[in-house]
Amino acid sequence: MDAAIAGQRDAIARTRAPVEQLRRTTEALVRYFLDHRRESLVTIRDSAAADDADLPRILERRHPYRAGIEDIVERGLDMAVFAVDNSKRASLVIVEMCEAAVGRFYPDGEVFGDRVAFTYGEYAVRIAGVVPRRGRPDPRWPPEFRPLALGIVAAAVTSDSACMTVLIIGASVAGVSTAQALRKRGFQERITLLGEERHQPYDKPALSKDVLAENLPGNPPTLLTKQRADELDIDLMLGVRAEDLDLRRRRVQTDRGERLTFDRLVLATGVTPRTLPTSRELTGVYTLRTLDDALALRAEFDRGPRVVVIGAGFIGAEFASAARARGLDVSVVEAQRVPMAHLFGERVGRILAGLHPDNGVALETGVGFDRFADDGQGHVSGVVLADGRTLPADLVVVGIGARPATDWLESSGLELGDGVSCDAGLRAMGVGGSRVYAAGDIARRHHPLYGKPLRIEHWTNAGEHAEIVAADILGQQTPRAQVPYVWSDQYGRRIQIAGRPAEGRLSALRGGIANGTMTAVYADPAGTAVGALVVDDPRTFMSCRKAIASGADVGGLDLGPVAV
Repeated sequence: MDAAIAGQRDAIARTRAPVEQLRRTTEALVRYFLDHRRESLVTIRDSAAADDADLPRILERRHPYRAGIEDIVERGLDMAVFAVDNSKRASLVIVEMCEAAVGRFYPDGEVFGDRVAFTYGEYAVRIAGVVPRRGRPDPRWPPEFRPLALGIVAAAVTSDSACMTVLIIGASVAGVSTAQALRKRGFQERITLLGEERHQPYDKPALSKDVLAENLPGNPPTLLTKQRADELDIDLMLGVRAEDLDLRRRRVQTDRGERLTFDRLVLATGVTPRTLPTSRELTGVYTLRTLDDALALRAEFDRGPRVVVIGAGFIGAEFASAARARGLDVSVVEAQRVPMAHLFGERVGRILAGLHPDNGVALETGVGFDRFADDGQGHVSGVVLADGRTLPADLVVVGIGARPATDWLESSGLELGDGVSCDAGLRAMGVGGSRVYAAGDIARRHHPLYGKPLRIEHWTNAGEHAEIVAADILGQQTPRAQVPYVWSDQYGRRIQIAGRPAEGRLSALRGGIANGTMTAVYADPAGTAVGALVVDDPRTFMSCRKAIASGADVGGLDLGPVAV
């Protein structure tokens, strides 16, 4: 790139090109600054021997002409005239703009390093002729070359609106929804969406439900087809994993060696399942997080295995339900004495846990995991409990929660701690985080409704985050915060939760699992509804959800007779 810069500078100085030639050169260089992906940099590097007249043609063939480029060049020329007529006043403006230009662009370091970037910024200042060098304008740059410098600077300082690159890491619900929300809200520039899995982006709740069902085809709903991605002009990169984030250069390195630059970055990598010791050393032991996991488990079902599920949370309970629906022998192991008591209290926790034995599933509570037993050939043969008992098993699913997928961000300078720490607008906190957002399960947001940082692993939360991020990037009004909502399907029952039951105490309870429907409402010390759990009663659930959103008193809910 040093050679390319020198070649361009020498060609201009040698030919003393007229304004029109300068205009074409400016146009090519502006397009380069606006479109600084690695491919552009390689093109510039490989065309180092080309003269300034060939450069626009080369770039035109490689990258389509961008709308608005002529306006940017014209603006640069107008600024040059302004600088000549008002040099003293303009000098301060130009210096600020050049500093912004230098600070804004950090392309691929292997091709166009920091030293060259800063040098180019200095060139722009000197070409403009308004900043003295040792008290005098740089004699190497005559006044007629000012349009070139000012065009570059104009492109840089207007790049946020003229050509912004939004890079989204994670083809999750949050990642895909963010890309779609940007387009829906009018964003017209580049969006690159990177996903680690090779599959088209899909809806993950189906993994523990429909994908495992015998009477369904095993395909989760697709969030973004290739055709739709093309229609929305979203650059979809699948089967690619992000491995490093350099905030100073504003680039992400992938496992394929690519360095993707960005103007705005959205982190939507979700969570990683927690595992148990030696779980990766044996076949037949799984977690359930990806489509490949679900398809492998579906295939395991056909062999009629004895199943043990470790963890009685939502994922574990839903998988146990799916396995039992296939007629398999299933045991669930839970370290807590009462499953999910930390979320819903012991009374409701016991009622929900009763779904397992009611449907023929053995439930072991208050006992921990000790180790896996194997058959001597590397396959699991059982689960040894902390009390010494062994549960026979040919298939084990570990569902003991998940942790935010932030390992690759450890050296980035972002503030990490149970996810990426964010403000209310989901802007990441930490050194260099002003252009970075987090969305979905990975985001630990200062929640406006609760006045404290929260990380919420809900499907609907991902969609809400997408709208917030898109609005903030575009400078639009932030959408109103929503009451958290999640659901779970177990043994043919629909369990819906609104708000945060753990923030209050059980205040009203109607019905029960045996009676077909159940409603549990939670309130703070003042009696205000803060959470609800409802089984198979959509109408009552909507009433509870509205009451939580409005801060209504639990007594105002028409629940009829209650038992507490």
